[in-house]
Amino acid sequence: MHTFGERYYDPAMGRPRGHRAIAERFGIRNPLPIDAMPTCLDEIKYNQDSQTLRIGTGSIHPVTPEVWDYDVGGMRVVRHWLNYRTIDFVGASSALDQNRVERWTTTMTDEILALIAVLSGCVAASRTQDNVLDRICKSQTLLLSELT
Repeated sequence: MHTFGERYYDPAMGRPRGHRAIAERFGIRNPLPIDAMPTCLDEIKYNQDSQTLRIGTGSIHPVTPEVWDYDVGGMRVVRHWLNYRTIDFVGASSALDQNRVERWTTTMTDEILALIAVLSGCVAASRTQDNVLDRICKSQTLLLSELT
């Protein structure tokens, strides 16, 4: 999942190959094409009720609230990814950040679809991980002396 379907793919095992395939696996669609690079984050809107992410005149659906709010170390992943793909992005950290594309591409659409799909998978897996951790924490523990 985290290789965006480029490594360890096996369609027979439910692991499709490629960005679009992984998005399709999670039902992530792009019903309205994204045809222009957003100028700023204000041109990117999320509607929680319809679970729709609007990027300019384009849209991506479904994007669950858990995926939209997914963060790593306090950084909201989808918003951060989109920020770096706006014309007036905020947060340049090096001179290389000035080397940027100036128009939205189909590759960028494939990438955001795959990112949302991977985060959807992370959200789904986190529920199982939480259950496993809870069972581990409630189980009997061993002392170090019992292990040696």
